[in-house]
Amino acid sequence: MRRYGIDISAWQRNFDIEKARLDYGVEFVIIKAGGGDAGLYTDRYFKRNYTLCEQLGMPKGCYFFSKAMTMESAQKEVEYFLNIIK
Repeated sequence: MRRYGIDISAWQRNFDIEKARLDYGVEFVIIKAGGGDAGLYTDRYFKRNYTLCEQLGMPKGCYFFSKAMTMESAQKEVEYFLNIIK
């Protein structure tokens, strides 16, 4: 069974999730929580996108854009990601 989902982040700014669901049949959203590719950061639209999915009852998941090249930096990124989604 195929399902139709989208990936959203600050690059889409104030993306209309409800319109995507109603007009285009989007069934779930994968939300960028942050990354380590430009230093550790939280995506500035993460909280907005997560909260909106909650309000709409839209199934969601989160990801972290990693740039870790060592176990030490990977561990720091994991801890940062877990702190964001907590």
